[in-house]
Amino acid sequence: MKKLNYTLIVSLLLVTNIFPQWHAYGPKGGYISNLIKSGSHFFASSSEWIPGGIYVGGLFHSSDDGLNWQTLNTSWSNEVKLISILYYNNILFAGTDSGLYKTYDLGGTWSKVTNGLTGHVIQSIRNDNANNLYVSTSDSGFFRSDNVGSNWVQKNNGLSSISTGAFEVIDNEMWINTSASQVHMSTDYGENWLYTNSLGFFSVTKDDSLYYMSRYGPNYFIERSVNGTSWGGSLLYGYATYDLDYFPPYIYAGTGSGLFFSTDRGESWVSDSIYAINSFLIDSQLMYAATGGEGIHRTPLAVPINIIWEERNNGIHITFNNYLLKKDNYLFSGAPNGIFRSTDDGVNWSLIYPASNIACLLENDNRIFAGVSYSSSSPVFYSDDNGIIWNPIDTSLSSYYTFGMTKFNDKIFACTESAIYSSTNNGGDWQKHIVTGGSGYYMSIAHNDSNLFVSDAYRQVFKSSDEGNSWALVYTSPNTINTLTADSVNVYLGTWNAGILVSTDNGLTWTGLNNGLPPNAKVKCIWLNKPYMVAGLLQGVYSSTDYGDSWSPFGEGIKVPVNHIISDDNYLYAASTGSGVFIRPLSEITIVWDSPDPTVISFSLYQNYPNPFNPSTKIRFTISDFGFTILKVYDVLGNEVATLVDEELSAGEYEVEFQSTVANQQLASGVYFYQLKGVSFIQTRKMILIR
Repeated sequence: MKKLNYTLIVSLLLVTNIFPQWHAYGPKGGYISNLIKSGSHFFASSSEWIPGGIYVGGLFHSSDDGLNWQTLNTSWSNEVKLISILYYNNILFAGTDSGLYKTYDLGGTWSKVTNGLTGHVIQSIRNDNANNLYVSTSDSGFFRSDNVGSNWVQKNNGLSSISTGAFEVIDNEMWINTSASQVHMSTDYGENWLYTNSLGFFSVTKDDSLYYMSRYGPNYFIERSVNGTSWGGSLLYGYATYDLDYFPPYIYAGTGSGLFFSTDRGESWVSDSIYAINSFLIDSQLMYAATGGEGIHRTPLAVPINIIWEERNNGIHITFNNYLLKKDNYLFSGAPNGIFRSTDDGVNWSLIYPASNIACLLENDNRIFAGVSYSSSSPVFYSDDNGIIWNPIDTSLSSYYTFGMTKFNDKIFACTESAIYSSTNNGGDWQKHIVTGGSGYYMSIAHNDSNLFVSDAYRQVFKSSDEGNSWALVYTSPNTINTLTADSVNVYLGTWNAGILVSTDNGLTWTGLNNGLPPNAKVKCIWLNKPYMVAGLLQGVYSSTDYGDSWSPFGEGIKVPVNHIISDDNYLYAASTGSGVFIRPLSEITIVWDSPDPTVISFSLYQNYPNPFNPSTKIRFTISDFGFTILKVYDVLGNEVATLVDEELSAGEYEVEFQSTVANQQLASGVYFYQLKGVSFIQTRKMILIR
């Protein structure tokens, strides 16, 4: 690894909110109904009715990314309500309940638009990619202009009413509300309208293949459509969603209960509890939100990089889950009342095998095994059809308990209350192996490339170098051993009160890996994919990107102990005590996988370590090609704090030390982001500094 000679200093405060902090921007406070941006211009409007029949608020302009705002002059009285705004071709349009107005000089002078526009109550004004402007009115229908608003033509063919409201444009497709909440669609710039349904909408957006429409009253929800005409679904049910947008790969929803976003096309949503949101916009790496009572707020768009764990429990009747298994497109969960299965990454579950106390699951040669922690009939059951039919195994496995299973050198091994058993024919027959010196109740079993290891309920670890035929005691722990796992070389123990221990010499010596873990860490499970690790503790979930040398909190969204963690190519899955199954994108911790070919190097920005830190931390990254590379640090407002790297670098792995002052100044405590940019690569991560 190449260590770059850059040293800077910063200090961060550990915060409980997993989102970067929203920061209030002017106009200070108040109900902001509209927020738009064009080029370097931001515009916001507010119009609140107060007793006496007048509206307060106004029209505001910012040219410095929302840092400072100016109130624009308007030509209408405070008895007129400002409803919608648009800035197009250097012209600012304002739609009111007294007509459409425009200004060429940011409010210096206003003129009322009349040529062909007979509507007086302007509900919405939009533009498309074909240089057309559109206006919906509640008293004269829909209008289009093809000359930047100089002249207007009424376009109501097919509309069920001339009382029109919400209106959205996506590419060459348009949707409009009419009276009685009837929705119409046009694909020819408003020349003709097609009735689609009678559920009114607030907002419409589209990803690469689906449309999304937020509905209103009496029940709020979001629907999806493949063609824009036929809608279905009931997503984010119960939330009034005023604004929708798609910014790959996330769908954002601004609701009366805050901001939500989804990474799975609306199947599940993650919430950030920032006030009520009337509208929002995304500009580069920043998001701006117009709130219902708290003015305008801004946050870095890097928010979803640290997405929280999401619950996936629909259909799981008991939320205590012991073990998980992923096979093909099936996700299995072992629970005290049986085995559950999901075919959609945990969104929905069904009970496929009622049984008592499922302790472990294993897949081998297309057969699934389920170990039971107590059974008078069979300690292991198996299925050859992905869980439809289950059968007890041969009685040669004479036991009541099966606590753990693994496969090693073409054999299956099971640890029970009395011995270790192995099978060479996929569970058809079993051979019993007595553990010399063991006291029974063998709770965990794992292997590296050359040895088997088991731990028992009496804090002992045994090793076998001959596939279980003989065993030797290699370690006696002063603390209870909850879990045992291994990679190709190392063996790891998760203990009660002593955290994580590792042996790099097949159990001869053991070393603690607890930097960043809480004191007296009580470890229930460990997930491995070198150099990445995730540990489920009684005190929360922690992750490491450096082989366990340092740990950072990784459990946002999980408030209960985690019993087992697995992964596939896309997600981490966690089985919990009391709250079912959770899911989190694998990219949250693993940017690239280690390659056995040392010449294959990918672009990668690793999590800083330690994190949180004080007074210094290290940032490691790899680049695959010679090229100009930039590594910068930003605060939660998106302001640049420091430049760590700004030069041409050769392919390889690098490390930068980041300390706690910049230019002899101590930075404020809080959350910071560091971003790596290459010729064809950009990645951002969050770090936390404690003073």
